[in-house]
Formats: sequence, structure tokens, C-alpha cells
Amino acid sequence: MNNNFLDMCVLEWCKLFTDKSGQHYWGNIVTDSQKFEAELLRYLGLDTAAFEQEIKTMRYYRDKFVAHQDLEYIVILPTLDVAKKAVWFYHAHLVNHLILLSELLVVRS
Repeated sequence: MNNNFLDMCVLEWCKLFTDKSGQHYWGNIVTDSQKFEAELLRYLGLDTAAFEQEIKTMRYYRDKFVAHQDLEYIVILPTLDVAKKAVWFYHAHLVNHLILLSELLVVRS
């Protein structure tokens, strides 16, 4: 049962952070993607290469053991520390910017 939760975490995280053409990808949602990415990396304490490695690890697990279930015999489970912090940052960003946007819409009405 616990692996189902891990699998769902990885699938949903990949929607947000790896699938650049997907409707849920952060780059298709935030208004200033360069600023968001710089702030995200600063929050995570990672450089671009380190974050790309996290993405690669999550995508590998998703592709080999969750989505396609290739015949791999050694499973390397991804750690979720960075993934969790990335989601927290993204959530806070959305909440803060949605609140600001909604305040602007109320003022204009």
C-alpha cells in the first residue's frame, strides 16, 4: 500500500516539474518563469544541474516502475525531500500570486 502513495507522489510531481508540454507544468502556469525558477532553486539550495538531476531521478522511477513498468529488476526509490520542498514552494507561490491577482480583480470591479 505504501508504494502506491509513493507512485502517486512521483506521478503528480512529474506533472508539475517534468512535463514541459503539460497543462500543469509550472512553466505554463507562473507569469514570470525565470524569476520563479531562480527563487525555487534558491529555496531548494540547489543549482540548475542539481535540480535537473532530481528531475531525472523522478522521471526514471516514473518511467521504469510506475507508468511503463519496464522489466527492471533493481528499484531505486527516489527520495522526496527536494520534491516536497519544491511543491511547498510552488504552492506558496500560487497562493500568494492568486491572492494578489484576486485583490486586483476586486479593485477593478
